[in-house]
Amino acid sequence: MTRRQVLILGGGLIAVAAGGALVRATDQGVFSVGQGLAFEPWHAWRADASSEPRALVGAAILAANGHNVQPWRFGIGADRVDLFGDPGGRTGAMDPIDRELWVGLGCALENLVLAAAPLRTQAR
Repeated sequence: MTRRQVLILGGGLIAVAAGGALVRATDQGVFSVGQGLAFEPWHAWRADASSEPRALVGAAILAANGHNVQPWRFGIGADRVDLFGDPGGRTGAMDPIDRELWVGLGCALENLVLAAAPLRTQAR
């Protein structure tokens, strides 16, 4: 096999692999930014907004949190939402004093309060 044939064959294999990767990426929705199941909470929380506490949790789960571990659990009552820190969301040696956990809980609480604000004005 000559050098030219090796280069042509290698280039052909690279083109086929790149084409396959492109097809796979398109199939998985890589190029449809902001669409798909992973982005559903960003679209649904506004549509689900009501006076029910469960609907407000949809906004709270979108909060920023360290390392995207979502260190929270919610207890939903008839007229309240309880927010709990989840020890399973600790990042261990990355955050030995749980600072990121508490900041994430604060962000979730703030999102919940901001989502509830329009409901508070409607109730008046």
